[in-house]
Amino acid sequence: MSAIFERSQTQLDDLVLAMPRYDRQVGAVFSIGGQIAGFDAFDSAETFAKAAPKLIRSYAVDAMESPPVASANGLTADAVRGFLDDIGGATTTRFKALGMGDDLRLNGLALAGAALEISGQIVHLVSFPGTMHGDQQDQVFRRSYMARARTRRTFH
Repeated sequence: MSAIFERSQTQLDDLVLAMPRYDRQVGAVFSIGGQIAGFDAFDSAETFAKAAPKLIRSYAVDAMESPPVASANGLTADAVRGFLDDIGGATTTRFKALGMGDDLRLNGLALAGAALEISGQIVHLVSFPGTMHGDQQDQVFRRSYMARARTRRTFH
């Protein structure tokens, strides 16, 4: 994994710099080949700003390793709204977190995800479309928020 990052460091750094940022932005929907790859949101713009470069690199490595898409039409606003609506309607299972707060697992027909809730407030929420759960190697949940996006998709 480190070899991929080293080999692509300049390209990844360029992508981080090119990603648009907005005042008070707390999250982002990422896409690969015109399809939603994942969603990350945090409790504050400051936290998102700190995490964004690592997240961008994570999704970018997945994009580099994905087969080329001949005609990606781009992600539509309706697709993003639909995905966010699915997140809002997902079944939530609550577990005591290893540290502070509660670990929430989100499951829906078209997604999987997790969130950390502390004192009634979501501090980080991540979700992935259910269609991206195919890789056998990804069937084990790994608990790193900055692991590759492909690895972070494995919530069950």
